Amino acid sequence: MKNQDLNEFVRGLKVLMDRGDWKMKPLSLAAGMGDTGVRDLFRYNSSPKVTTAHSIALAMGTTIDEIIRAGGGAEQEAIQTAPAHVANGSPAPPGFKLVSVYDVSASAGDGLIVEMERVVYSLAFPPDYLKRITASDPRNLTIISVKGDSMEPTLSDDDIVMLDMRKTNLSYEGLFVIRVYDVLHVKRISHSRPGFVMVISDNSTLYPAREYSVEDVRVVGKVLWSGGRI
Repeated sequence: MKNQDLNEFVRGLKVLMDRGDWKMKPLSLAAGMGDTGVRDLFRYNSSPKVTTAHSIALAMGTTIDEIIRAGGGAEQEAIQTAPAHVANGSPAPPGFKLVSVYDVSASAGDGLIVEMERVVYSLAFPPDYLKRITASDPRNLTIISVKGDSMEPTLSDDDIVMLDMRKTNLSYEGLFVIRVYDVLHVKRISHSRPGFVMVISDNSTLYPAREYSVEDVRVVGKVLWSGGRI
């Protein structure tokens, strides 16, 4: 199978394996996937579960997002300049779309109770860039900040994340902002047994994964983009 025909995770995995001279069997064993786990990903061009992808990333000393970015080519390149900061009530610069930044923080740690939700300013993005990361209207997008270290190295304290507020279905896996017992978190979601989900921190040494009933978890939105605080 040609490299361009592989899905973005497997394509990125191949790029990083070639770069680091990783072989399939040693990587499979290091990630706890048996002898043929990585080879099967390439053979069937399959996307692994989040927990498996996380194990592969840890074994390679990287992150899931870095693997995906490595396989994304030009379409996954970051904006070359920081998005413009636009005060409330001001129009978008010509040719740009505004995404509101809220006075809300999602905890990448032990949890943060949110008391205020107000727009403090907006960030201006090129429309073509937004179209590459989501089909949603910019009015469905929200930017909030991150507090804590549980998602390092993917997200650091005071980073900001863009959410697609329409993507709230727990049947999908990925990086989400969720509300658990009225406490806001930014975490990875993975399926476990029926009726339950695993809530996963990238900094798993200090913050082990936890299982919650789906009734106790409300998805605020899926994380599409992250950046340092403006």
